Amino acid sequence: MKTNKTFLALSTGLALGALVLTGAPAQAQPQGLDISKVALNLAFQPGPLTPGQLKIRGVVDDNDTEGLIADLLTNTVTVQIQDSSGFDTTATLGGCVQKNAAVVCNDDSSGFRVRAHVKRWKNLPDVWRLNVRVKDLTEVETGFGPLAGPVTITLSHGASVRVDVIAQAGGNEGDCKVKKNGARLRCKSKSKKNN
Repeated sequence: MKTNKTFLALSTGLALGALVLTGAPAQAQPQGLDISKVALNLAFQPGPLTPGQLKIRGVVDDNDTEGLIADLLTNTVTVQIQDSSGFDTTATLGGCVQKNAAVVCNDDSSGFRVRAHVKRWKNLPDVWRLNVRVKDLTEVETGFGPLAGPVTITLSHGASVRVDVIAQAGGNEGDCKVKKNGARLRCKSKSKKNN
């Protein structure tokens, strides 16, 4: 099992490296955004015991603009997450600072807590591992459920709008699992297990 994961990680890295080095067209990656995991939780009002939250994990190939880090440091990057029900949240990645080889963002100004960590992926130039977590969402942002796939993630920075979908029709069906009677949704792209 460990050998399979190592082989898949190596083959994914080599494929992405070949894409970067050969200058392949942008269509090879879905607009430079490759989301591997999404976790959504509905908000339950009233009370703060189970606030809505979301987590996403993926890779951003920014070789087309090379501006992602500069946009993060000027707090102009947004991430929108939508399911096929009523979950629709847009978070600004604010309070970003550069730390060693990564950019860390912490922002509470929107009323919910936004945390992001962006780090170079496998030493590839302008390819970044993206982790975003947003907590304290209300029913306005999460909707009333039940949550359902597919999930669409839109990353906007500068003039770039990058979109990826997990469990899209004709693609990776079955990647999203509904839990707790629709109060939780967990998606993992089968073709992107190693991100």
